[in-house]
Amino acid sequence: MTDPLVSAASPVTADAPGPGGEHSRHHRRHRRWRALARSAVVVAGLALAGYALLLASGARDVAGMAAWFAGSVIGHDLVLFPAYAVVDRVVVAVLGIPSVAARLPISPLNYLRMPTIGSLLLFCLSFPGIVRQGGHSYAAATGQTQQPFLGRWLVAVGVMYVLSGLVYAARLASTRRRLDSQAAPHPEGSGGHVARTRG
Repeated sequence: MTDPLVSAASPVTADAPGPGGEHSRHHRRHRRWRALARSAVVVAGLALAGYALLLASGARDVAGMAAWFAGSVIGHDLVLFPAYAVVDRVVVAVLGIPSVAARLPISPLNYLRMPTIGSLLLFCLSFPGIVRQGGHSYAAATGQTQQPFLGRWLVAVGVMYVLSGLVYAARLASTRRRLDSQAAPHPEGSGGHVARTRG
């Protein structure tokens, strides 16, 4: 039968010592670091945009650059974003990634998406050099050929996927250690609810 003294014990609160309180504090720290990281990315993006506008203010064809920028924004938001969102859903469903992610404490989906998006964006930037477009003009302006573009793009793609894989592996190991520590039995008096039985 259950000990009435133990059954009447108060439940663990979020700030109480023990696994529940520790998990809550870890979650709050994680949210603060995420907020700081997002703020840093926004500030860096605004700084880069300001620098680009500063350079554009001294250009001759400011109206043409503004039209190109507006067209790029409209083309991305109305055409490209829906297109690669659909492609992403189809690829994820075909490869069966959700069923694999369901068996892991952290889904690998975003760690595959980020290097893929980076690779595609870098390919768009490097496309003229990769296909050797305007080779004579490039050689006249720089004295170099466009031959290294494809190899450098492939190296950059490999580096992005390797770094993403390392970050995912580190997060997966950290999460598994944390889950194992929470699942481990805790001695009586450490803040956990202990159920004792006696005959």
